[in-house]
Amino acid sequence: MDFSNRLSYKSLNDVDEKKFIEAIKEVTRDTLDKEDQLSIKSLGEEETATKYFAILKDIDYRVDYWKLGYIEDSLVELIVPQKFNEEVGAINYIGVVPETRGNGYVVDLLQKGTEILFNDGVKKIIADIDKENFPMENVLIKIGFKEENIVLIYTYNL
Repeated sequence: MDFSNRLSYKSLNDVDEKKFIEAIKEVTRDTLDKEDQLSIKSLGEEETATKYFAILKDIDYRVDYWKLGYIEDSLVELIVPQKFNEEVGAINYIGVVPETRGNGYVVDLLQKGTEILFNDGVKKIIADIDKENFPMENVLIKIGFKEENIVLIYTYNL
């Protein structure tokens, strides 16, 4: 199923950082990602979105890669595909505005993100998700991603 023409996209080149941070805030509302939930609970929505933006910016800041997806003037989604090196990239941040979830927009996002990375020579794309985000897991499998590793993350807070 190809939904590639139902949304229009603006890159971070086309919008300012504040608009992108606001989009991160929007798509993390009611997320299934436990880390996002904990961050929002401890820092609040605004600070969490600002923190994630800064982290992503430090990894690979290609403003033409970072996309906001719209239907007319309404924000639907965002995606941040990033390159780790010449052959490996990642769908490093992805999200759909809660009011538009359940309409298959995540497929649009993944198509756009993989297209951006493959067009820049990436041969392998990584997408990591929360272990309980079954909707995202199902979509990744549906479009051809394969489970490679299960990663446990341990943290130590002072």
